[in-house]
Amino acid sequence: MHILTGPLRSRTTLLAAIGGLLVLGACSSGSSGAMAGEMPSAKPSAMVVPPMPDRRIGLKAGLYDAEEASWNMRLLSNTHAPERFEGVTNSDLAFTGKYAIQGNYNGWQVWDISNPVKPTLAAAHFCPASQSDVSVYGNLLFVSGEGLSGRLD
Repeated sequence: MHILTGPLRSRTTLLAAIGGLLVLGACSSGSSGAMAGEMPSAKPSAMVVPPMPDRRIGLKAGLYDAEEASWNMRLLSNTHAPERFEGVTNSDLAFTGKYAIQGNYNGWQVWDISNPVKPTLAAAHFCPASQSDVSVYGNLLFVSGEGLSGRLD
């Protein structure tokens, strides 16, 4: 689980990353004028210029020791997945309250992200299938998978 934060326009932006969960979040300095439940406007408050040269060029690869480059963000946490979930593709994310639900080809995990510096694993359900796409509606969690290798129960 990777958690990053930076001066982004939206209140919380979350992205899936292979091998972990990438969480980006911040509050804008001004009001976006959006009502509750609406997406904030995409009006940039200032011109942002990326660093030159590009910091990603020449980075060393690695599973847990890869070099990193970031711009306009900072790393808050780098939490490894449980052993049964390592090395598989993370296919989807869903969010409800203080939880991030992470689906992957070996099942799904529920992370408590109330403390973004130290996310904790609340639950892990090992059920190999294809993808384990997760969605939340109200207090219901839906997990869909495709493939004949998944359980039918």
